[in-house]
Amino acid sequence: MITNKFTAYGLAVAVAFAAAVVLLFASAPLGVSADKGTTADAAATIDNATAGNAVTIKGTHVSGKEACDNGTFAVTSALGGTAATPVDAACATLTTTIATLGIAADKTLTVVATKGFPDAGSLLIDNDGNGDTSTGALEIVDYTGKTATSFTGVTRARAGTTALVPAVGADIWPAVYSQITIAPTANAATLINIADASGFVFGGTAGAELIIDPSGGPQEELAVSAKSGNTLTISTAGGIVGVHPVGEYVAMISGVNTDSATSLFTRTAATTAAGSFKFTLTANGQASTAGTMSLTIITDKPVVEAAAATVSSTSPTPIPVLVSLVGADSTEVAATAAFTFTKLPTKGILGTPTTASCTNVALAKVGEVMTNCTSRVLYTPLLGATGNDTFDYVLTNGTETSVAAAVSIVLPGVTAPVAVVQGFAKDPVAGFNITTYNGGTVDQLGIDAAASGALSVAFTVGGKYVVYVVGAPAFVNQAVIDAFTGGIPAGEGVVIVV
Repeated sequence: MITNKFTAYGLAVAVAFAAAVVLLFASAPLGVSADKGTTADAAATIDNATAGNAVTIKGTHVSGKEACDNGTFAVTSALGGTAATPVDAACATLTTTIATLGIAADKTLTVVATKGFPDAGSLLIDNDGNGDTSTGALEIVDYTGKTATSFTGVTRARAGTTALVPAVGADIWPAVYSQITIAPTANAATLINIADASGFVFGGTAGAELIIDPSGGPQEELAVSAKSGNTLTISTAGGIVGVHPVGEYVAMISGVNTDSATSLFTRTAATTAAGSFKFTLTANGQASTAGTMSLTIITDKPVVEAAAATVSSTSPTPIPVLVSLVGADSTEVAATAAFTFTKLPTKGILGTPTTASCTNVALAKVGEVMTNCTSRVLYTPLLGATGNDTFDYVLTNGTETSVAAAVSIVLPGVTAPVAVVQGFAKDPVAGFNITTYNGGTVDQLGIDAAASGALSVAFTVGGKYVVYVVGAPAFVNQAVIDAFTGGIPAGEGVVIVV
């Protein structure tokens, strides 16, 4: 069994999934592999981005060539959204190389790696390591076992080839071989019968390569355009050059190609948590059975926490306070998080919140919970404000916004009045004075203010300042007159400028 693991991802985006491919190999001397491409069910977790998510799909097929031959992916159906036509991403052919110089009698071949090779089967060694089977010295061997870096139980010089000294760097591919039972004739397209063609493939962009007489001469590499049972259709523009009698060996590289592609999956508005699509891989002119990509769609929104702060003083100088904003986001990379306000305070002023900072931003990926997203904002109370204030805020990740949470602000209480001197709680002195008024009409306020030497008296009404200028015409003091049509209550807070 050959197992490939895949990762699903985005624009900034990450995702993980796996595909498994089974290739059947008979015992020596013949290796058997499937003609069709293969896919397997897989799964990925994505976010609910309205622009869609790029999902990676993979499959495996046997090309019958030492060079990579891409298969073609197609989407057959989708649930909970749409999957765009896959865009081919990569193709890689299974191969390895000799790691240690050997001898012609070696029963173990030491290689760089055996990952992906079947547990038993046949190998083709291109001893000069040039990647071209038509010019290099070839040997075909059988093997019965493997370790991570070696093929064991090796039978040398199979399919009529000669045992060679395995050179360091020599290319090694899985292979199949058989013998001619009915020889081809010298036609541009002709038929050849072999003893067992179950491991041979055909088709592809340039046809699978059949190596006739792998022992070295006369050796030819011909394209296999079709197969029916044990009969192969081979073609060459110049006709069959060599004479290939019944009993002669033919071989083919069992080139295992791992293909991948990306498909953009866009969920429908009604889909909340899941989606899927089926896909096939066509290789050698045959479509695989459909694999299913199951998608878990994360749809939860960001969240924020209620907060509170206390102002230490609003008089004689208002003292600002830093308020901490806290939230979390489990769908987006947290670097996109931002805090904004949905309701402003009435007794103070908010600054601009600092850039949101979230835990493990450098390690963030789609689907990983982002905790402890924080920011700070400066709340500055109005001069002389008392009681309580509040404002609301939300956390956004660029596409989604949390439900608002409230921030409660506790302001200082009113200072208890002291003995009345004239119309104010205490005598004003030169400069700014914060005290309370003993009560009376607006006209009485003018008299009391003039008697105290005040230039102006300011009140806080509805979160705004209104100012009475001593000795000014009525229209200048109209705001105070309008605010206290029924008179100024005793204990009203004032700021007196002397």
